[in-house]
Amino acid sequence: MFIKNTGMKAYRVIQHHTYNEDSLTEGKYNGSFEAYNIKFAEVHFSLDNGEVRDFIIPTLVHAPWVNVKKSIINTITKKDTLDFDVISGATGTTLYIKAAIRDAIKNNGIDTTRTHKR
Repeated sequence: MFIKNTGMKAYRVIQHHTYNEDSLTEGKYNGSFEAYNIKFAEVHFSLDNGEVRDFIIPTLVHAPWVNVKKSIINTITKKDTLDFDVISGATGTTLYIKAAIRDAIKNNGIDTTRTHKR
């Protein structure tokens, strides 16, 4: 139940915070996703001439049989985008990384709050 709730928290972060990758400024980005006073994911990357560089995931809480770090880093590097599909069997872990990316963007002073229309 704990992990499921954490995945839902990450999903809410993703749904409430959005960004336009084309409008991101060059520089270094650092972010994390935390829940229940535990850091579930941490990401570091830089943007240079519109390209994602040096994307790393130094911290990631995941099931021992799931190793998605390498796959996500390869996808981001090859496709040169911060957007990637959720990995089947590792939905929560993928959501933690997506939420950490949004935190990194927010930490660089970019307003990621999504306005919902009623």
